[in-house]
Amino acid sequence: MAYSSQRDAQNGLNVVRWPVRMTHAGMFAERLWQATWPLVTVCLSVLAALMLGLQDVLMIELVWVGALMALFAGLAALIYALTRFRIHRVRRHWPALTRRYRAGRSKR
Repeated sequence: MAYSSQRDAQNGLNVVRWPVRMTHAGMFAERLWQATWPLVTVCLSVLAALMLGLQDVLMIELVWVGALMALFAGLAALIYALTRFRIHRVRRHWPALTRRYRAGRSKR
């Protein structure tokens, strides 16, 4: 029969601590990207138009209309990003959650 102490269990959890943290960081980056991709798209589109020199070719009135459209699109994309981005809390007490889960399942 195998015997494991609390210290062995803690050492086992210490081994996976950094991989779990990196996984959480990756999930955070994914949520951030999913919330802000419209804003990034608007910014890159405006940058592409400026780098092509469209402001030199078009009439000044069209440049101002384009700037206002880009501003409104950027504000809408920012509002979209702020409403979609959520930060989830990391649960630090896994053994306690496991005990509560097992206790709840055994009552059924």
